[in-house]
Amino acid sequence: MDTDGNTPLHYATRSPSRHDKMYSPIFQLLCARGSDAGIRNTEGQTPLHTRFRLDDSGRVRYYYFGKTPIDAATLLTLLAHGASTADTDKAGNTPLHIAAANLEWDDAVSFFLRHGGDPALQNLNGQTSLHRAAAGTYLGRDQRYKAPERIRAQEEVLSRLVEAGGVELMDLADAEGMNPRQICHKTRQGWKELDGPPRRTGKGRGRGSARRIHKI
Repeated sequence: MDTDGNTPLHYATRSPSRHDKMYSPIFQLLCARGSDAGIRNTEGQTPLHTRFRLDDSGRVRYYYFGKTPIDAATLLTLLAHGASTADTDKAGNTPLHIAAANLEWDDAVSFFLRHGGDPALQNLNGQTSLHRAAAGTYLGRDQRYKAPERIRAQEEVLSRLVEAGGVELMDLADAEGMNPRQICHKTRQGWKELDGPPRRTGKGRGRGSARRIHKI
């Protein structure tokens, strides 16, 4: 354990790249040798938190082209050896809060929801995972992502959270009085402004839209 309370498991969760299934045996070996996946570092984070942690700029620590893959076997190993989807860090965030903040982690969001993650749980700022998704990022390494693509990714994550927790969560205010619907609108406006004026394109060339089960 280092001075920040990080164990070998914490470090291992920060290392997986795009092909992180190759790392499953490492997690299994560490856990088989007695590593406790429920141990928290000085920030209150278990290895399940650090697996999806963002850096100080709000970006995911490792970047991918397009959708970010997850290794369910690794997550199941951590859950089987002390980690829990209900664990909260010092800011009150669960692994679901952290995963929802990066809109490429839609499969991770679904995984946590299937294994007991609570989309209605609020952190110390009164934010649920829907608030985090509403203010989420969708960057990866490809800076060509435009507002429509980011909005589709956001809709996908929010739809999964709403399906699990109910549409009323879209109107739940955080400590600053903002609900996910309001935050979402502000985030999307920022994306559109970043793109600049829309360019005229030919008809019939769109990619379609994500399912919408709530009105933003």
